[in-house]
Amino acid sequence: MICRVFSTLVAVLVFLFSVQPSFAEFYVSGNIGMLFLPDRETTETFPIEMGWYNSDANSVTGGSFTSTEEFDEGIRITGAIGTHIFDAVRVEFEAGYAKNHYRSTATWEWDFEDSGGYGDTNYAIDSYSALQLDGDLTSWTFMGNAFYDFQVSNKFKPYIGAGLGISDLRIKLKISESYYVYGGNYSVNEHDTLFSYQFMTGISYELTEKTSIDLQYRYLKTKTPDFLSGNSFYYQGALVGVRRSF
Repeated sequence: MICRVFSTLVAVLVFLFSVQPSFAEFYVSGNIGMLFLPDRETTETFPIEMGWYNSDANSVTGGSFTSTEEFDEGIRITGAIGTHIFDAVRVEFEAGYAKNHYRSTATWEWDFEDSGGYGDTNYAIDSYSALQLDGDLTSWTFMGNAFYDFQVSNKFKPYIGAGLGISDLRIKLKISESYYVYGGNYSVNEHDTLFSYQFMTGISYELTEKTSIDLQYRYLKTKTPDFLSGNSFYYQGALVGVRRSF
């Protein structure tokens, strides 16, 4: 599926580049900026039938598992090559790289009914354990984008855009803290490649006839990779860049 999407995207871009009008110019652009990902928390509770005992002869009656995923602000870098297919419409192929520090905490809470030493008075107690992993989430994106430029003045051009493509996300984690959990040298190194789409809006300022400065906001969304929780994965970013025609 991913290969078909990418092949179709490349074919469409090749076609659009080939039918550009004679007045159109190619351009290259580069952007850099901050990347923001939402934190996540999921909690599952589970009842357990009487009869399961721990080493202290306490009957386990239930419990809960909570997973918390936190992302620090990251960096996003993109580069693109494009062309105008109409006076106000341009298309481009873009490659991007992003990196965020990631922290995952897994917490188990167990509910026990203490038998007081095999038969004495019962009373409820709680047990708690936790494991924290730290590392980085990185991604490579390959997108086909289309933009519409609004001509509001000779220098300033607001624009909107959208793109389709693929994201390759990779996570690397190691245990940083543990509480009543044996983790040893446990680590995570996984990746997933997913279909992605994005929306962009911004404004460009023409420094010279062939050079412009871009200020841009973008929103990118994919399915959630296998190694993260939730049903979808997205990030938002604010970028500044330069576009040069030739």
